[in-house]
Amino acid sequence: MQDIFNRLIRHVDAISPEASKWSWEIHVVDRGIDNALTVGAGKVMVYRGLIEHLALSEDELAFIVAHEIGHNLRLHARETLSNILPIYAAGVGLSQALTPWSSAMIMDYGVAKTMSRSQEVEADRIGLELMARAGFNPSAAPNTFVKFYEEEAMKRDALA
Repeated sequence: MQDIFNRLIRHVDAISPEASKWSWEIHVVDRGIDNALTVGAGKVMVYRGLIEHLALSEDELAFIVAHEIGHNLRLHARETLSNILPIYAAGVGLSQALTPWSSAMIMDYGVAKTMSRSQEVEADRIGLELMARAGFNPSAAPNTFVKFYEEEAMKRDALA
């Protein structure tokens, strides 16, 4: 993971000038969860389960890590935090005008998920560019999604 991360980090300035000066870190969390995330500030976490359960190739792992780096480069964690108060205030206002269920649905599907989805698409696009710049194969990205969603479907079936 560290080698993949290092190869990708060498190219962050092409996306966000001066980003190579950030304090970048990657951590593999010793839990069987199939996930990766960033908390911002150049910190990326990949859960062991993602590596073990999905049998990802190096290119597929690179896509996941590059995607999380993309969130960092676009400061998505900061953006999300700065939007929490206005979104909450709008939700309170809507709850006064509508039923609580209606206002919750509007806020969740009309605002929060829309913002989150646009951040995910942006991180995907940046991740693909970083992968290519670092010499990984961007065509591995679709297969990464397939493996992830197949694993999720198997877990849902097992729970059912």
